[in-house]
Amino acid sequence: MSPEVAALVREERLLEAAELASRGGDHATAKKLFERACAFGRAAKEALFASCPEDAIGLAAEARDEDLVEASLFALEGYGAARERL
Repeated sequence: MSPEVAALVREERLLEAAELASRGGDHATAKKLFERACAFGRAAKEALFASCPEDAIGLAAEARDEDLVEASLFALEGYGAARERL
């Protein structure tokens, strides 16, 4: 976590911190912060960017976003297929 993101977290400015982390490419941190702020749809998208489709499915369901659930399932299927080829 960058010092700038950490400062925003200390101030409980979670959405701003998550957005900054996302822009900086720290999608795992952004996912955690969006989840903590109860922005579940945004957290699910960050989970996908962080290559964590398993997390994305639950977050997308929590957000009640059917399209995002479907995208997460598709990503999980692709991730599993790629793992099997190793």
